[in-house]
Amino acid sequence: MSRFLIQIVARQMRVTAHLVWQEEGFARGASEEDLERLIAQRKDFASPHVHTDFVKCWIDGAPLPPHFTEAPLVDGQIDPSRIQISEEDLTAALVRYDREGVLLKMHCAGEGAIRTALNAIEKLRKTDGASMRPQEIAHCTFIHPDDRPRFAQLNVIAEFSPAIWHLKTPEFAVLDTGYTFATMHGLGTHMTVGSDWIITENPNLFPALQGMLERGSESVSLETALEMMTLSGARAVGLDHKIGTLAAGKSADFIILDRNLFEIPTDQVGDTKVLVTVFEGRIVYRDLEVVSCV
Repeated sequence: MSRFLIQIVARQMRVTAHLVWQEEGFARGASEEDLERLIAQRKDFASPHVHTDFVKCWIDGAPLPPHFTEAPLVDGQIDPSRIQISEEDLTAALVRYDREGVLLKMHCAGEGAIRTALNAIEKLRKTDGASMRPQEIAHCTFIHPDDRPRFAQLNVIAEFSPAIWHLKTPEFAVLDTGYTFATMHGLGTHMTVGSDWIITENPNLFPALQGMLERGSESVSLETALEMMTLSGARAVGLDHKIGTLAAGKSADFIILDRNLFEIPTDQVGDTKVLVTVFEGRIVYRDLEVVSCV
């Protein structure tokens, strides 16, 4: 997408663009040199609505059939054959991006990948001149119990993708043992929510919200889940002074729903529809069937 088109699209939304690092397969044939060049030129694409000081990489694959390419722990040890970026290379990247003021989001599904990322972040924290700015691990599907407290200790954001679990189709049954929402929340972890679209059919987050409420002993309250989807997400990208809650001095960004989430059974949350979207005080979307009501 050209810079001009990016700015046109961003007139009606706020974009935090995580530029791809070291994963050519996710960049439509771009070479590693192309990706590095784009990251170096990221400021050229920035605007008040487009934030580009963010990078993403993949530490392992996905716990999905038929291949199950996540990186587990084997006899309590990291299986290096499943790790896409070594701990040493990841540590070097974290140090480099931290000095540049860039947040690196790391895709980690398996326990081994998460431990690799946490080990690298721990080494970053011990580096002379390193900041304590938050780092982020995406998906956090399976976290070994020994590693769960390390998120809060190292100021690491745990981004979950609960819509995947909530789909409840046979191919996702393996995820039933993952997504420890309540445990991680109880440990004081900074938690956010992602849709994991395009793995899910669409980026609608209401099925994900229902998933967090229907996790048995790992469920969280509606209030906690909503904060994860709003203020915690804003805090994760350093924009909580501007968005994430409705307050004096903040941007008037909000949605109007077709139901009161606090007055319905949890099994109806996933079917919630957005009637109106307001961005910076302007209506940028409305359901035509209710246009006369607004």
